[in-house]
Amino acid sequence: MSTLSSCLNGFSAVLTVDFVKRFRPESEDVFLLRFARCATLAAGAVMIGGALWIHRIPKESMNDFNICVGALIGGGITAIYMAGFFLPRIGRRALLAGIAAALIFSFYMAAKTLGWIPQRFTVGIHPYATVVLSNVILLAVAWIASFFDRKPVGIETLTVQFNRRTTEQ
Repeated sequence: MSTLSSCLNGFSAVLTVDFVKRFRPESEDVFLLRFARCATLAAGAVMIGGALWIHRIPKESMNDFNICVGALIGGGITAIYMAGFFLPRIGRRALLAGIAAALIFSFYMAAKTLGWIPQRFTVGIHPYATVVLSNVILLAVAWIASFFDRKPVGIETLTVQFNRRTTEQ
């Protein structure tokens, strides 16, 4: 219970101080206190609604649900870093194409897991493979799209540079 109240208090404090007070600096303390209380109440209602929704969705276990949600939210993060480190030809537009493809795949897998897609349109991929496959899809689509990008990216801005030449004489 204390963890939950800490999260709610932290949420309302950040929302009140970082957003409301920033855009309405003339706000009185009474208004800010009422806003923080309403934000806490709204966040609590959203958390209760989310818990009721999670209870009703089909899942093997909470671990299964966490893996699926993690795949949906952060499915291509590793591939973005790998592209930045090791594939110098992938630019911003190509990377956005890869992110779009990975998101489409992740949403498809989530909809399949929730039973929103008819059985005839599903593939036999276990939801646990979503993280790995979304990274592979992101890298593959971004790399292919980089060949259609008119403006290739130089390797000077990369963290890992291959074939470096020194100009020291």
